[in-house]
Amino acid sequence: MDLFFFFFFKQKTAYEIYQCDWSSDVCSSDLADQSVRFNGASGGAITAVLQWLFEHKKIDGALIIVKGNALYDFKGKIVNSSEELLAVQKSYYLPVPNMIALSELIDSDYSRLAVVGLPCQLAGLRLAQKKIVELKKKVAICLGIFCGYASNYRLIDYLRSRVSPDKQDKIDRINFRAGKWPGNIEISCVDGSKESLPGELRDH
Repeated sequence: MDLFFFFFFKQKTAYEIYQCDWSSDVCSSDLADQSVRFNGASGGAITAVLQWLFEHKKIDGALIIVKGNALYDFKGKIVNSSEELLAVQKSYYLPVPNMIALSELIDSDYSRLAVVGLPCQLAGLRLAQKKIVELKKKVAICLGIFCGYASNYRLIDYLRSRVSPDKQDKIDRINFRAGKWPGNIEISCVDGSKESLPGELRDH
């Protein structure tokens, strides 16, 4: 039997968020170690659950979103271990067709896959499972995360325009939530330098 989880986060006032670490309501230290907790966009809950599933041999792969080689390149990828998962831990606030990666699942040796996705993506997966038997057999668990909003790729162009002019053509990676929640936006350049932008620019 496959499993389906959604994570609910407790509503807080702006004052409560300012006064305390909001991520403690999402993922306590007995669920994820401090590095996982603070490296996550909202407490590391999804990463911690996937870690546990890998470590207890409940899954043999996990479909997540990773950044590719180009600045605008984001895609779905199946990772095979906790180590590989931790190397790419992060959230992205852009539309990514991650379910395309499921095409490699059908003819693969995976038998217990975890799939992380937004409600609309997982709804599509469930419809596909009604038609494709291998998808139904090989997906063991779905981890659903709520979608507050989705930016488009023009956000990257806007953030590029907000960094120092000498760095605009050197951007290698954008961390949409860096530091203590709710976090700032951290821009990393190919020369190793970094620049921080206000977190509210995520909503541009």
